[in-house]
Amino acid sequence: MRVLLIYPRDFTCNDKYPSGKLPLGLLYIASYLREKKKVEVKLIDCYAERRGLKETVRLAKEYNPRYIGISVMTYFLKSTVRLASELKKEIPNTKIVAGGLHASAMPIELLSMDCFDYVIKGEAEIPFR
Repeated sequence: MRVLLIYPRDFTCNDKYPSGKLPLGLLYIASYLREKKKVEVKLIDCYAERRGLKETVRLAKEYNPRYIGISVMTYFLKSTVRLASELKKEIPNTKIVAGGLHASAMPIELLSMDCFDYVIKGEAEIPFR
């Protein structure tokens, strides 16, 4: 099984990390899935890699994962929804999973959007057990 984890950014600007910190949550999930579940995991950090929307979708399509986990933060919600919508359109059989701070605070809002199949509230390692 393949899992792709994406830390998106505001695709309308070229800012550095909004918090100044690496996406540790996604790194923990990737480590857990690789070590404990022997899952093939790839991480796309759109900030660190300076990836645009189209390039991120292209890389995801090439990787062809079963699940895509996206870190959803309130300050780039619009860009994240746009990314998830494009991913859903380009790779319709892949399940899109929302996690992160906004997903924990507003899970019903995200579940009401057609671009997300699942929303994880709280620690994401637990649902993967």
